[in-house]
Amino acid sequence: MAISLADRDPRAFEEVLTDDFRWVRAGEAVSRGRDAFLRYLADESAADAITIFHVSTDGQTGAVNGEIAMPATDIAFCHVFEFGSAAGNTIKTITSYLIPLAYR
Repeated sequence: MAISLADRDPRAFEEVLTDDFRWVRAGEAVSRGRDAFLRYLADESAADAITIFHVSTDGQTGAVNGEIAMPATDIAFCHVFEFGSAAGNTIKTITSYLIPLAYR
């Protein structure tokens, strides 16, 4: 999911988001709703590259961190996924921590 988020691929998320899905971007507005999130992905440019450092899951949550190379800047990220069930087949919330990197 972190790769699909960096690739801005709405198709990867169409079947896995719960009806009450929320995307929380730390320090920014909260996007509520599946359709708003899918529109955002469709309208944004894909990353040039993504490097994943760690992936961790524990029951109803999972997290991934790394760096994303975007056309204008590089970003350090951590996405925390709250799943809709313990099986992890739906996503209820994504909380994203995005920090522009000073080096490139």
